[in-house]
Amino acid sequence: MTQSCVSKHTQFILFVFICLLLIISLLLGQVNLVSAQEPNVTATGDPIEDVIETPDPTIEPTLDPTLEPTIEPTLEPTLTPTVEPTIEPAEDTTSQPDLYPEILPADEKRFQWSLQINGLTYSQSSTTLETINSLRTQGVSSEFTGNKLKLSGSNNIEQMKQTIFEGLPEGFDFLGGPVSLLITYPAEAGKEVVIHLETRTTTGYNWVLLPSNEFEFSQIGQAEYKPRSKGFGTPSILTLRFTPNFSGTGTLHIVYQREFESNLPITTELQISLLDAPAELDLSDPMPKIVDEKSTSIVGDESTEAFDAIQLKGAMPTSFDWREYGVVPAVRDQGACGSCWSFGTVGVMESAVKIGGGSLTDLSEQFLISCNKDGWDCDGGLTANKYHYNTLGNSQTTIGAVLESDKPYTTSNGSCTLISNHPYKLSNWTFVTTSEWTVPTVDQIKSAIYTYGPVTAGVCTGSGWNSYSGGVYSTNDDCGGGTDHQIILVGWNDSNQTWILRNSWGSSWGDGGYMHIKWNTSRVGEGTSWVKYGSGLSIPASPTLVSPTTATITNDQTVTLTWSPVNNAKNYDVRVDNNSDFSSPESHGNFVTATSFTTSDLNDGKYYWQVRSNNLLNNAGAWSASKYFTIDTTPPPAPVLSQPLNASQFIGTP
Repeated sequence: MTQSCVSKHTQFILFVFICLLLIISLLLGQVNLVSAQEPNVTATGDPIEDVIETPDPTIEPTLDPTLEPTIEPTLEPTLTPTVEPTIEPAEDTTSQPDLYPEILPADEKRFQWSLQINGLTYSQSSTTLETINSLRTQGVSSEFTGNKLKLSGSNNIEQMKQTIFEGLPEGFDFLGGPVSLLITYPAEAGKEVVIHLETRTTTGYNWVLLPSNEFEFSQIGQAEYKPRSKGFGTPSILTLRFTPNFSGTGTLHIVYQREFESNLPITTELQISLLDAPAELDLSDPMPKIVDEKSTSIVGDESTEAFDAIQLKGAMPTSFDWREYGVVPAVRDQGACGSCWSFGTVGVMESAVKIGGGSLTDLSEQFLISCNKDGWDCDGGLTANKYHYNTLGNSQTTIGAVLESDKPYTTSNGSCTLISNHPYKLSNWTFVTTSEWTVPTVDQIKSAIYTYGPVTAGVCTGSGWNSYSGGVYSTNDDCGGGTDHQIILVGWNDSNQTWILRNSWGSSWGDGGYMHIKWNTSRVGEGTSWVKYGSGLSIPASPTLVSPTTATITNDQTVTLTWSPVNNAKNYDVRVDNNSDFSSPESHGNFVTATSFTTSDLNDGKYYWQVRSNNLLNNAGAWSASKYFTIDTTPPPAPVLSQPLNASQFIGTP
């Protein structure tokens, strides 16, 4: 009975194993039906008889027929045909292309990033789609919907930098507006992290710690700037140092924005997640564009004309401002594009056209950005007057400036197309010192401004520019011995030794878009250039003298002279002399903006006076006809009394 029980138990186990094997084989798609004659095996594949205890020979192997290892037909085909076909091989994902491939080596999964650029209006051109598809093949998940571009990856930091600085579709710019940067990592209280960031300081934008993040992180020391190259508008590498005030996973939040326009909405969001705390994180452009400082800004290949040297004008007004003469256009705003070089070039051209007798016209900066042949763009350039003078732009058939309406500003590099209308062309221009890398003297810059109009000039910008709102700026910023920003100088003031500087950051910056900057500060004036449009204005007429009239006698040693105003006169010169040939004037006034002048103290005598007018280009008209007046402050002698004699008496009626 014991042997029968054992055999029955063994048969049951074998039955279970066979069922399990069938199920496993079916799940793997490798079902093999085992014939009833094949020996039963254990889960290890050993024959059953090898593992069943050999029965005692004295005991006959008489098994109850009801206990034979028969598997009921209802049990053997328990896996019916309806079950077998439902188990299919796993899907082969390699047979179809993955639109979002994941290239995640095991040792590189500790870095993840995602980027979203918002608020852009851009059509899904074939070029854009090609760029997005190219990014996908590099392991970057890409999505372009509506006005948002979304990218993400986890390959490594170089993949991210290559994507955001070099791989974005045309029209997208990582530094094209306010940016939010969040870096999440396991922080350790007091352990410093150094971050290097790409920045365009000459746009007014800068990276700063978000105020709400100051409780968790502290900035250490001052920001450090390293210019990429010489040129105006070129980017810099900004180095910031932070220490966390806690231990544990935290998020460092810094933003790229204008301090004077901090209410602008965020256009770009970059999130970085690190599983290891970095000691140093380099987020700068791995392949920056470098402006070729040898790229000529003076003349084009076609030029053979010699330039006029700037001549000092001698005594000049103690203060002067071209804005008072209606020749300076409204302040422009370059936005987040490093295109100050184009705004400086166009700004002086607009004034030159007005001074030269044209109208005050809005000209195109975008034309210079998109159509120059030197590779200058939103990452910097040089003075571009040559494209308004003698150098043909890309895709153009005519030299000269372009109207803003024909090529509007887009705050981007844009693309160049043929523009038929080039209505204004310079008649002459040059650098005051014939070099873009030297700083003229104060008198040379004054003379250029006074003679030709507003001038372009370089200056070094520092962090103090972002908060400037008025007054005299005297901080001597350092850009490695050069300048990084092009501006326009429209006048000066001797009393506080300042230039009147016109910026291109909009009217909400500074003093209505202007700065009063101390002479010889931050290399202001480097590469000063003047431009000239047309042959100049007509010579103004001579003024008509009003008072004092000829032969006037006065006992006042200071005499006020007046005359009638003259059309197109910027100012007047006055001279007073006791010789009719005016060989040695006793009193004179130059650049008098009013129509009156009070002489210095004069001695008694006869004096001649006359006045002449100067136009906007300081071309003087003829002297007026002269008049004269006499100053006599000597009192006459006392009269001699003759009648009646002293002590005389009269008696009776005479």
